Amino acid sequence: MAKKPTNTPSMILYGLLKTKGSELGWERSVLISEAAQSFDGEPDNLLREMSDALDALMMAGIITMVGMKELNLVRLKDLSKVLK
Repeated sequence: MAKKPTNTPSMILYGLLKTKGSELGWERSVLISEAAQSFDGEPDNLLREMSDALDALMMAGIITMVGMKELNLVRLKDLSKVLK
């Protein structure tokens, strides 16, 4: 029997943006906090893990910044335009 995949910080962040995100974006710290609530563990460690995972998704080009940098909004990148 195949093992069910374990949710990773990256999977949680991606899932939140896919299901609850919008074109307007999601404030970075709110997204990290919301994602951290889905895990058990020390709050400080979880926030750092989620922040690191978000940075990795941004470096991979899956998540992008939206609008003015001061607002610190992120959203899923529209990969359909990239893949054409």
